[in-house]
Amino acid sequence: MEQSINKALGHRIRALRKSAGYKLVTFARELHRGKSVVSKYERGEVSIDITTLKQIADLLGISISALLADIGEPGVSLFTGAGTVPEDGSYETMYMYMYAAHRGRPTICRNVAHIYDNSVSIYAELADERRIEDYKSFYHGIVHRETSFIRGLLTNPVIEHDIAMFEYQPPLKKRDYFYGFFCTLSIGHYFPFATKALFSYAPIDDDAWIIDHLRITAYDTRRYRQQNGFFILESGENTDKESGDTTAIP
Repeated sequence: MEQSINKALGHRIRALRKSAGYKLVTFARELHRGKSVVSKYERGEVSIDITTLKQIADLLGISISALLADIGEPGVSLFTGAGTVPEDGSYETMYMYMYAAHRGRPTICRNVAHIYDNSVSIYAELADERRIEDYKSFYHGIVHRETSFIRGLLTNPVIEHDIAMFEYQPPLKKRDYFYGFFCTLSIGHYFPFATKALFSYAPIDDDAWIIDHLRITAYDTRRYRQQNGFFILESGENTDKESGDTTAIP
């Protein structure tokens, strides 16, 4: 039990450190600890004494109670429900892609979601989705599963009121990719925003392919105007119906 608590706490400290913009060496220096020691904290290999916990919380700008909230117990986030990571650490990896612009021209946003039984973590704004340790933003929250959809409701543990949500309908027939919905309710450069997202069980390296499959099409626009709202049809019907595209990921 102690080992699982140490790992959960270490995972949280690492996520908060990176979201706060600290490199490991800088964080260790501010704590007056060796880099290797802090690395062991984050991997859950050693227990952290209360004095060090207070130093870490102060450095991250949060209280000790917030740092320790729900560690070792069923978690309750901003959204009602459990948000815990199973002790064996098992999860499903989902690669999420968006093509949109907050400022200037649209760009591809690469994200990796680790979906557990009742919780989900998103490592966002990745340059390379095979290196999730280099994420720019981190979200954690609950996942709700039904036969017809999977929905994630998440918050940023560092930035208050920074909320993200995704939803997709698992395809009835096995396919390499499918479409879903992603939105944020945030502040700063991530103002409230919604877009369609591409979900895949494997990384996608072809940028042109991603852009082609995520562009808002004329068919999309007609449907949005008809309904006067934004929505994503099952498995990307709104894109594939017009293009006739059934190609696999290159």
